[in-house]
Amino acid sequence: MALVRKGKGDKERRVLFASQTTDTLHSWVKERKAATGVNFLFVTRYGKPIQPGGIYKAVRKAAQRAGVKARPHVLRHTFATNYLDRGGTLADAQTLLGHEDIVTTMIYLSVSMERLRQQHKQLSLLDELLKQRD
Repeated sequence: MALVRKGKGDKERRVLFASQTTDTLHSWVKERKAATGVNFLFVTRYGKPIQPGGIYKAVRKAAQRAGVKARPHVLRHTFATNYLDRGGTLADAQTLLGHEDIVTTMIYLSVSMERLRQQHKQLSLLDELLKQRD
């Protein structure tokens, strides 16, 4: 888990990671702190905490190197949609995303429901039987 001190809207929130990712990040921060005294995950080349604009640029650059288009918000959107698609609850998604209002989180539910509708139509036995009749 990581503590984000100045995320979107200057909100503080905790971010969960897979256990292997958490272990790797803890090791990285521990090594850097021992070498430089800096205790932040993302820092500038001068050892200062990186600002949101710096995160945006870093994500964009990494995505370009990988040959894809991505922005921090797209990553959040993808996470939220996949989380709900895989059975996560709306209330848990709200907490994980740091939304104060559940209505904000419901935007991702509508995207998830559209994907579910498309998948249902593709896999529906009744739709398949009706196509065969035509």
